[in-house]
Amino acid sequence: MLDAGIKTIIVHARKAWLKGLSPKQNRSVPPLNYDFVYKIKQNFPELCVIINGGINTSDEVKAHLQQVDGVMLGRAIWNNPWLLYDLQKQLFDRPIENNRDEVLHKYIEYCRAQINTGVKLHWLLPPVLNLYHGIAGNKKWKNHLVTQAPNRINDLSVYDEAWRYMKNE
Repeated sequence: MLDAGIKTIIVHARKAWLKGLSPKQNRSVPPLNYDFVYKIKQNFPELCVIINGGINTSDEVKAHLQQVDGVMLGRAIWNNPWLLYDLQKQLFDRPIENNRDEVLHKYIEYCRAQINTGVKLHWLLPPVLNLYHGIAGNKKWKNHLVTQAPNRINDLSVYDEAWRYMKNE
């Protein structure tokens, strides 16, 4: 491996079962084996080893970074984008200056620019659907966006309406 010039590997800690499980089941049924990934790093210390799979909190990230060089997050960020704020704060002691509402306002400006190039609003929803994850009213926020945006192709007021519904929770 090293002789071939590989310097970095990303290892998912869950073995996928190609037969007998659906893709959804493969995300939870086979057990995670973080020790397997740690052993790769121990056996090849000069290799940059990045772990992936089932990591959902900044505390888990910090714990893994004691054993490997990096942590890859996918679904955790999709489900809770504000986790990036927590990671910035805990790992680098430099919190992001903006709160969620300010991030949303900046994102709406980005959406406006994208809509002006022909992008439809419903394609711009996914990155902010879970922006208010864990906050009262998040369900109303998401519901309003997913039900209204497809019918209002370029109407950015759908964000403000969803935000008001959420805040009135």
